[in-house]
Amino acid sequence: MTGAAADGATAVTFKVSYQGCADLGICYPPQHVQLTVALPAADATAALKSNPQPSAGLVIGAPAPTLNLLSGDVGQAPITFDPVANAALPLPPEVAFVFEAIADQPTELLLRFSMPKGYYLYRDHSSFALADADVGELGVPRWPTPQLFDDPEFGKVPVYFDVVEIPLSLARRHGAPGQIQLIGKFQGCESGGVCYPPMTRNLRVELPAATTEALAIAAARVQSELAQVTAQVTTPAPALAAANPAPAGVAASGLFKALLFALLGGLVLNLMPCVLPVLSLKAVSLAEAGETPETAHRHALWYTAGVMSTFALIGLLVLGLRAGGQALGWGFQLQQPLIVATMGYVMVVLGLGLSGVITLGSSLTNVGSGLATHSGARGDFFTGVLACVVA
Repeated sequence: MTGAAADGATAVTFKVSYQGCADLGICYPPQHVQLTVALPAADATAALKSNPQPSAGLVIGAPAPTLNLLSGDVGQAPITFDPVANAALPLPPEVAFVFEAIADQPTELLLRFSMPKGYYLYRDHSSFALADADVGELGVPRWPTPQLFDDPEFGKVPVYFDVVEIPLSLARRHGAPGQIQLIGKFQGCESGGVCYPPMTRNLRVELPAATTEALAIAAARVQSELAQVTAQVTTPAPALAAANPAPAGVAASGLFKALLFALLGGLVLNLMPCVLPVLSLKAVSLAEAGETPETAHRHALWYTAGVMSTFALIGLLVLGLRAGGQALGWGFQLQQPLIVATMGYVMVVLGLGLSGVITLGSSLTNVGSGLATHSGARGDFFTGVLACVVA
């Protein structure tokens, strides 16, 4: 690397980014450090220009911050490289995390993880299962008290160092002696900042014979453990429940509030510019007819029946589409590109017709009005249908 420093400069600081991997398939996270290079004096610079090889007096690696891979803390100590300390690569996963399992009792398994010094296992990233579900059902692992490790990304996480033993109940289908296959999935890290990818191990465990009484006790214990886990997942935390208490009278007033909001929504809908003209035309037609109040009430009932029937039909259509797996709601058709494009073309055609560029036949301009102009109950009903379609 060549370059020219400013006059009077005594040092140059470089920002270096690099990353490396081990032959085991484990990669270190990307590293970002700063290196400060002390510049030689003016006479040494002239000599360096004539001889570009580094001189013996050139000092590289002056004080620069050290990167802590795990905590992200950057100190002020100079970067040092110890060939002896860095010669040891991370251990292979099979050596760093030794996984064993034995049948402590006919219906009890004992799992054991052994880690060398400086390696730790994540509790929440570990799970166990049977390769053959017909063998039985596993209970909940009874982990011992973990150590809380302060992770810069995840906060305080429960981990285990050295050796950890986990009792695990097994509800067997049959009591005959035999061999089962246990699948363990787990993940761990090395304290130097190298984390292993999730690991999977298959272990064969020899089971002794179990009595009928032992099988019944194990089945009850496993079901109790699984029920407790389900209850913890479905039951809200006490602090959360206390912070968000259910308002009194919600169940009693829920239906009344729903009906009230539905009524207000209908009133707002009738005041919209696309519906209000239809209502005014119907009111004018009733006033001009000069009919009795009973006849006017009958017209109103048939009009209301048309409105409610149309909205009910639209609601059933949406529910049917949702039951078919579609995530739809009110106005979903306006989210379909084909429908939006079709409406856009229709608006263009209507605009050309209103501006006199093209002439639309009366059969197109009066689509839907033929049924609404009928007299009697039929006309009233389809007037309500037309109001919904226009809305």
